Amino acid sequence: MFTYPCEPSRERGVSNGIMELSMSAGALSDIRVVEYSVGHAGAMCGKAFADLGADVVKVEPPGGDSMRMAGPFPNDVADPESSGLFMYLNANKRGVSLDLLCDGDRRRLYELMSGADIFVTDVQPVQARELGIDSHTVSELDSRLIRAYVTPFGNTGPYRDWKGTDLIAWHMGGMGWESPAMFVTDPESQRPLRARGNQSMYLAGWVAAAGAMCALFHREKYGLGQEVDVSAMDAVSSHIRGNFAMFSYDISQMPETREKNMFPWIWECEDGYATATFIMNHWWESLKTLMGRPEWAEKEEYAELSGRREGMDEIESYVSAWVKGFKRHELYELLQSRGIPCFPVQSVDEIVESAHYGERGFFVSQNGSNGHRKIVQPGPSIRLSATPGELRRPAANLGLGDADSVWPSLRSGAPGH
Repeated sequence: MFTYPCEPSRERGVSNGIMELSMSAGALSDIRVVEYSVGHAGAMCGKAFADLGADVVKVEPPGGDSMRMAGPFPNDVADPESSGLFMYLNANKRGVSLDLLCDGDRRRLYELMSGADIFVTDVQPVQARELGIDSHTVSELDSRLIRAYVTPFGNTGPYRDWKGTDLIAWHMGGMGWESPAMFVTDPESQRPLRARGNQSMYLAGWVAAAGAMCALFHREKYGLGQEVDVSAMDAVSSHIRGNFAMFSYDISQMPETREKNMFPWIWECEDGYATATFIMNHWWESLKTLMGRPEWAEKEEYAELSGRREGMDEIESYVSAWVKGFKRHELYELLQSRGIPCFPVQSVDEIVESAHYGERGFFVSQNGSNGHRKIVQPGPSIRLSATPGELRRPAANLGLGDADSVWPSLRSGAPGH
């Protein structure tokens, strides 16, 4: 089974803006979740519940989740107990190790499910059937159990059993086509990009968590669980800006190519980059005032966005030259003082050290195992005043022992059973 390197502190404290471990009850403390994930999406779905207080039990295969070896690791030494990614995705969860190809362990999983409200997995349909965790099999065990499946292409459709990754979901979902937005001037050399990390899968995990909560409310009213089928490709497509609306109602507004047709969002400063926009007319008027209302900016046709887009090359060249005379934070403070949206593009170090994040206690820390120092990670992004999301326990360690110690608390008093 999994053991824990330390008992969670019952005191909630802040040190240098970093929140410490806590044991206060969360908003979802009466919900029990069983998670069997092999990737980022299922783990993120389980994390969404765990951070808000749900009792989440993560089921790993013998030898542990492959993400334990994904890193990053302290001093770049691979160790299944100190993967930063695994610790981030699996804090606040309890854990057991089960071999679902073994009948005895599969029965143990079913026993866990009998005391749970929600089952979460990111295993694709063919493998789910092989492991005995497909929606049909699980629903026959307990009609009240909510079954959340978050996979690259969903449980239906011609792609359902195809292999998929974050890269594939991002591009098949349509986000890659217009990335980098507002910057493409040479399509041959500026190919479509993906977001850093595994944003498609994290998004899909959050969508699955929201869907499972909707299903939970439905069960409370009607007494029946249901399948929650989330495709990462669908989640990405739903995230695209206004493209589908333009396609449906006024296709003439749809960009015909990926090439730049608007001012950039990112501007180069003396010491880096800042985001800024002046697409609204009153923002443009304020920007002109800050620049000293130069003659080129006072052209009548530039009073409206349509005219500014026609003169985009001229405007961008002058604004770029003006912006480069400022440091990022100088530009930020100046533009914000006139109500113009602007903010420095920050590095990870700058984000962690931000006074704003520090005052809000956004970052939390958990103890590394095997004597490693604490790691700092983002905390829950949802703020609830009475039942805040918190770091209550570190990610479970992979160890030796008897997994039976997990079951008693789940056999009795399960909500809704």
